[in-house]
Amino acid sequence: MLRDFLEQKEFFINLGSQYKESDLTQYWHFIENYVEAFEPIYEATIIIQKKDCSLSEFYYHWQKAICLVSMLDDVNVFKQSLMTSFEKRDKILLESHALRAALYLDPRFNYAGSKNFTPAEKEQIVVGK
Repeated sequence: MLRDFLEQKEFFINLGSQYKESDLTQYWHFIENYVEAFEPIYEATIIIQKKDCSLSEFYYHWQKAICLVSMLDDVNVFKQSLMTSFEKRDKILLESHALRAALYLDPRFNYAGSKNFTPAEKEQIVVGK
Protein backbone atom coordinates (compact mmCIF):
# COMPACT_ATOMS: atom_id res chain seq x y z
CA MET A 1 0.00 0.00 0.00
CA LEU A 2 2.82 2.41 0.77
CA ARG A 3 4.30 1.64 -2.63
CA ASP A 4 1.02 2.83 -4.15
CA PHE A 5 1.26 6.06 -2.15
CA LEU A 6 4.80 6.56 -3.41
CA GLU A 7 3.79 5.87 -7.02
CA GLN A 8 1.07 8.51 -6.69
CA LYS A 9 3.20 10.96 -4.70
CA GLU A 10 2.43 13.94 -6.92
CA PHE A 11 -1.31 13.34 -6.56
CA PHE A 12 -1.05 13.13 -2.77
CA ILE A 13 1.10 16.25 -2.60
CA ASN A 14 -1.56 18.14 -4.56
CA LEU A 15 -4.30 16.63 -2.40
CA GLY A 16 -2.42 17.62 0.76
CA SER A 17 -2.06 21.19 -0.43
CA GLN A 18 -5.85 21.37 -0.85
CA TYR A 19 -6.82 19.39 2.25
CA LYS A 20 -4.46 19.79 5.20
CA GLU A 21 -5.77 16.63 6.92
CA SER A 22 -4.47 14.62 3.91
CA ASP A 23 -1.03 16.21 3.92
CA LEU A 24 1.69 13.51 3.97
CA THR A 25 4.67 15.87 3.70
CA GLN A 26 6.19 14.82 7.00
CA TYR A 27 5.86 11.11 6.10
CA TRP A 28 7.38 10.95 2.60
CA HIS A 29 10.89 10.20 3.86
CA PHE A 30 9.55 7.32 5.99
CA ILE A 31 7.47 5.96 3.10
CA GLU A 32 10.44 6.10 0.71
CA ASN A 33 12.72 4.31 3.20
CA TYR A 34 10.08 1.69 3.95
CA VAL A 35 9.38 0.88 0.31
CA GLU A 36 13.08 0.82 -0.52
CA ALA A 37 13.85 -1.59 2.33
CA PHE A 38 10.87 -3.92 2.08
CA GLU A 39 10.44 -4.12 -1.71
CA PRO A 40 13.11 -6.87 -2.12
CA ILE A 41 11.51 -8.84 0.72
CA TYR A 42 8.05 -8.43 -0.80
CA GLU A 43 9.24 -9.63 -4.20
CA ALA A 44 10.99 -12.64 -2.66
CA THR A 45 7.87 -13.50 -0.67
CA ILE A 46 5.71 -13.50 -3.79
CA ILE A 47 8.12 -15.83 -5.60
CA ILE A 48 8.59 -18.12 -2.59
CA GLN A 49 4.84 -18.54 -2.15
CA LYS A 50 4.54 -20.21 -5.53
CA LYS A 51 3.44 -23.81 -5.38
CA ASP A 52 6.57 -25.25 -6.97
CA CYS A 53 9.31 -23.42 -5.07
CA SER A 54 12.03 -25.84 -3.98
CA LEU A 55 14.16 -25.38 -0.86
CA SER A 56 17.18 -24.28 -2.84
CA GLU A 57 15.04 -21.87 -4.88
CA PHE A 58 13.66 -20.47 -1.63
CA TYR A 59 17.18 -19.97 -0.29
CA TYR A 60 18.31 -18.35 -3.55
CA HIS A 61 15.57 -15.72 -3.32
CA TRP A 62 16.23 -15.33 0.40
CA GLN A 63 19.90 -14.56 -0.31
CA LYS A 64 18.96 -12.22 -3.15
CA ALA A 65 16.71 -10.22 -0.79
CA ILE A 66 19.52 -10.07 1.78
CA CYS A 67 21.93 -8.82 -0.87
CA LEU A 68 19.54 -6.13 -2.10
CA VAL A 69 18.82 -4.90 1.43
CA SER A 70 22.53 -4.87 2.29
CA MET A 71 23.20 -2.59 -0.70
CA LEU A 72 20.86 0.11 0.66
CA ASP A 73 22.35 3.35 1.90
CA ASP A 74 23.13 3.39 5.60
CA VAL A 75 20.73 6.31 6.03
CA ASN A 76 17.80 3.93 5.53
CA VAL A 77 16.34 3.51 9.02
CA PHE A 78 15.26 -0.08 8.34
CA LYS A 79 18.51 -1.46 6.95
CA GLN A 80 20.32 -2.33 10.17
CA SER A 81 17.38 -4.00 11.90
CA LEU A 82 16.54 -5.99 8.76
CA MET A 83 20.15 -7.13 8.36
CA THR A 84 20.27 -8.21 12.00
CA SER A 85 17.05 -10.18 11.54
CA PHE A 86 18.34 -11.73 8.31
CA GLU A 87 21.54 -12.86 10.02
CA LYS A 88 19.68 -14.47 12.93
CA ARG A 89 17.19 -16.22 10.64
CA ASP A 90 19.89 -17.35 8.21
CA LYS A 91 21.76 -19.03 11.04
CA ILE A 92 18.58 -20.88 12.06
CA LEU A 93 17.76 -21.84 8.46
CA LEU A 94 21.20 -23.32 7.86
CA GLU A 95 20.77 -25.63 10.87
CA SER A 96 18.19 -27.54 8.81
CA HIS A 97 19.68 -30.69 7.32
CA ALA A 98 17.03 -30.71 4.58
CA LEU A 99 17.98 -27.20 3.46
CA ARG A 100 21.70 -27.95 3.54
CA ALA A 101 21.11 -31.12 1.50
CA ALA A 102 19.08 -29.16 -1.05
CA LEU A 103 21.84 -26.56 -1.30
CA TYR A 104 24.46 -29.31 -1.62
CA LEU A 105 22.61 -30.70 -4.65
CA ASP A 106 22.08 -27.30 -6.27
CA PRO A 107 24.98 -26.20 -8.53
CA ARG A 108 24.22 -22.54 -7.76
CA PHE A 109 25.45 -23.15 -4.21
CA ASN A 110 27.77 -26.15 -4.49
CA TYR A 111 30.18 -25.78 -7.40
CA ALA A 112 33.90 -26.29 -7.86
CA GLY A 113 35.63 -23.76 -5.63
CA SER A 114 32.48 -22.89 -3.68
CA LYS A 115 33.06 -21.88 -0.07
CA ASN A 116 29.46 -22.46 1.00
CA PHE A 117 30.39 -25.77 2.61
CA THR A 118 33.62 -26.97 4.16
CA PRO A 119 34.72 -30.51 3.30
CA ALA A 120 33.59 -31.60 6.79
CA GLU A 121 30.13 -30.05 6.23
CA LYS A 122 29.85 -31.79 2.86
CA GLU A 123 30.65 -35.08 4.55
CA GLN A 124 27.99 -34.45 7.21
CA ILE A 125 25.41 -33.68 4.54
CA VAL A 126 26.22 -36.84 2.58
CA VAL A 127 26.20 -39.05 5.67
CA GLY A 128 23.01 -37.46 6.92
CA LYS A 129 24.02 -36.06 10.29
